[in-house]
Amino acid sequence: MTPYFRTLAAALGTFLLSVPGMARPVQTDHVESELISEVAAIQPGVPFTVGLRMKMDEHWHTYWLNPGDSGLATTIAWTLPEGFRAGDIR
Repeated sequence: MTPYFRTLAAALGTFLLSVPGMARPVQTDHVESELISEVAAIQPGVPFTVGLRMKMDEHWHTYWLNPGDSGLATTIAWTLPEGFRAGDIR
């Protein structure tokens, strides 16, 4: 993962933890991204799902699990509080 996406993921993680339900979008040169939670409040021991919405400039794109010869699969580098863990990207 590039430093750009690591920074983006860390910033989005911070916003998610500070704004329940939906985070403010993060704008970079070519991508607007935001984390969207399925819940408005979290509860200890109760899993929840977070979606990553990315609005990209025309001709920009991302890869999924099978990027082929020309790219890398999408990854997220989470910065989470103690006791939290993130599952695989689905």
